[in-house]
Amino acid sequence: MFLVFEIKHVNCILYTYRQMDKSLKINIFGASGAGTTTLGRTLAKYFDYPFLDSDTYYWKLTDPPFQIKHSPETRQGNLKRDFLSHSGVVLTGGMMSWGEGWESCFD
Repeated sequence: MFLVFEIKHVNCILYTYRQMDKSLKINIFGASGAGTTTLGRTLAKYFDYPFLDSDTYYWKLTDPPFQIKHSPETRQGNLKRDFLSHSGVVLTGGMMSWGEGWESCFD
């Protein structure tokens, strides 16, 4: 299920889901600098869910950042472990190129 709504309706929709006591798996993606991380952190705090960022799993920690990628097996394994260990989670970053199955993991 995909939820598409205008910003002015966010509070109403979030309140409704919060009252339903339903755990959600939320994926937020957009262009670099579009605010996906900010929105993701805000939603995670609102729902009291863990916040995951796909960049953390995709890139090794380097200085400067974003220089060396984790292997596909490592990033898939680490993300699946963390993603599946929570009933509700907010994940930022595009997942469609990460392989089959991810697109059906989100509410």
